[in-house]
Amino acid sequence: MMNAAIYARTASSERSLNSQVQICREYIQELGGSVAAIYEDLGVNGLNLDRLAMTEMLTAGSSGKFDTLVLTGIDRISRNRADVMKFISDLELLKISLIIIKDSTNEFEGFDNDEN
Repeated sequence: MMNAAIYARTASSERSLNSQVQICREYIQELGGSVAAIYEDLGVNGLNLDRLAMTEMLTAGSSGKFDTLVLTGIDRISRNRADVMKFISDLELLKISLIIIKDSTNEFEGFDNDEN
């Protein structure tokens, strides 16, 4: 059974944050999984990975608190491709599966192309 963490981030409203969490929670329940933890960064932009809830989530993941991370869009991680790729690599090293719930043909649309 999936033991999942939810990560939500928004620079704007708590309503958006709550919506992200609800979408993820419903998805996990549909798959028969359980929600181990919810990590939320409210009022934080996606320009880098230096965020309180993001750091707490990675620490919890490294200790085995959850085996799957669920979020509503890849841009919840970061708007920088290099940061996203590093984050995904970190999850792979921790043996954490990543599920991104989004209806989009181009997940990287609108991302910063700066790879530095």
